[in-house]
This record gives sequence, structure tokens and C-alpha cells, in this order.
Amino acid sequence: MVKTTHVLSYLDESSYGVPATNPIVAATQTYLFGEFYENQELASPIPEIKPAYPQNSRDPSVIDVGPFALRKSLKFYMMNGIWLWYALGQNAAGGAAGHYIHTLTGCWAAGLNKFDLPSFTIHHEEKNGTSKASEYYGCKIDTLTIEGKRNQALTCQIDYIASKVATGRNVLTTAPYLPQTPAATPYIFGKTELNWNAEGVSTEVQSLTFKIHNYLTPVPVHRVTDEHFAKYLREGDRSYELALTLVQSADDSNKWLDLLIAHLQTEDLTLAFPRGTDDLITMTLSNNTVTLAQKIFKVKAGEYAVNLTIIPAICSVVVDDNIAPGTVHYKVQV
Repeated sequence: MVKTTHVLSYLDESSYGVPATNPIVAATQTYLFGEFYENQELASPIPEIKPAYPQNSRDPSVIDVGPFALRKSLKFYMMNGIWLWYALGQNAAGGAAGHYIHTLTGCWAAGLNKFDLPSFTIHHEEKNGTSKASEYYGCKIDTLTIEGKRNQALTCQIDYIASKVATGRNVLTTAPYLPQTPAATPYIFGKTELNWNAEGVSTEVQSLTFKIHNYLTPVPVHRVTDEHFAKYLREGDRSYELALTLVQSADDSNKWLDLLIAHLQTEDLTLAFPRGTDDLITMTLSNNTVTLAQKIFKVKAGEYAVNLTIIPAICSVVVDDNIAPGTVHYKVQV
């Protein structure tokens, strides 16, 4: 029996649904997501079923096929900040070669300028003696989830929606690679402490889950070809969610919770993920509201674990790495 291997890579799109190299040929350079966390599944076209019922029957007279839904998830270890850019959309770049600073924010600019989320094409190859390839066009991130536990690697899950899929694509002769960063290892969620205010009440973070929701809606347009695929994805209002598990001294726990609830809406909350010199991701969450603050158990004598859920209104991410902004990654919207 011949072993089947799968290779997943991606390429940025020059316009929605159109890969930067169109068509993707054997020599096209594509890029790796990172080391996958677990088994992955690609999206399959699942049509929306619309049965039509006559007035005198409970059985449908015809079943119409509505638009295809191409929704799936990929989960991998977080190796760079590129997927935060895909989820947020806007980059104000600075720095210089070897030390670039990418300030990522939500892609709705002031005034009348509105930037759409960037899109990408997924290239999938299946190899088992012979190779065959398929491609998913017009992919955008519906929800991005970053998870971390103390002293373990950060994971990134992208729940994406594609506009259409095509089979019989070109098999690559140029190997995909991971965009170069100062370290070829995932970001680690270390022993992080959050300081809430000037009084110095702090707490140790045991784990976190951070989500960016874009609330995408596929919009199909009936036409001669590809009539059941989406022509574009409508972007909804964005929202953020941060869930933390914290450890707090029992002596300070009530004081800490009172101060936290009183100060979060007026003070920024910052999370930093350092990996080395000039190699750092920093998230700043603003206008935060606490929706859950619950003591759950004693960790050991004199300490409590607390589940905390925070809803920020604004998220800004600064990525310090050596991946140059431009036409391949971290595009700067103008």
C-alpha cells in the first residue's frame, strides 16, 4: 500500500478570488501555514437545500440547490503574525530590514475609506505515487482563535470561508516554505503576569483563548458558470473575546476583582508573547468589559484559580519580526 501524504500551502490574492500568480503553475512559490496541531480537513462544497412544497402536499415537488458553503478550519502552531494580519486587515509598517514593526488594526479606516479583509488561495496536494492538486479561492478568516497554556506553544486556528474550489490544478515543483522569522520555533506562552493598575495588584495567567470574529456571509450570484459559489463575502461588524484562567492570592482576590472591574474600561490590557531579540507579538486591548469573573477552586493553600472573560472594543497588535511588508505578506493598505 502506498502511503498518502498531503501538503497544504497558501498564496496571497491580488484581488478577491484571484491568486497573486494566476494561474498557479508548477514553479509558483507558495507558503506553509506552520506545523499542524492535529489532523486537518479541507472544505467540501455543501449545497444549501431548498425544497419547494405544493399547497396540497407535505412532500416537496422539487428540491432546489442553493449556494455552496465552503467553511472549514485549520489549526497549527503559531510561527508568525501573518494570520493576525489576515484576520484584522490593516498594517502600518515601520522599522527596517531585519527588524520590521507591523502595527495591525481592524480594516475599517477613519472617514470614507474602507478596506476589505485580505484574501488568500489554499493549494492542496495529495501524493500517493502520483500527485493531484486542488485549489480553494477567495479564502477569508471568519474567526481566528489563539490559544495558549503556561510554558506551551501558542496555537492558531483559522475558521475560513472560501468562495470556490477547483480540482485538476498544477502540481508544484517549487517547495513551499514558511515565511522566515528570527526563530523557527512557535511562540511560547510563558509565565505571564498582568498588572491591572498603579496599585500593583497582579495575577499569574495560566491559560488564555483570544478570538477575532469577522462574521462573514457568502453572497452568491447566479450566473452561467460557478453559479452556486459565492461571488464575494460580506464582512460584518467585528468583535473580540478574551478568556483567561488566572491564579490569585486568596488575600488579594476580592481586592483584585473589585479593582479589575472598576478599571478595565478605562485602562488598556496588554499581552506580550516574546520569542527572542526583535521577535515579539504584543496585543493591546482597549475599552474592555468583564462579562465573567468566577473563582473556581483552590490551586493550593492561599491561592485561587479564576475564570475571566473580557470583551474588548478595540484590538491593536504589534508584530516585531524580520518579515518585510509588501506584495507577499503584511500588505500596507493605502
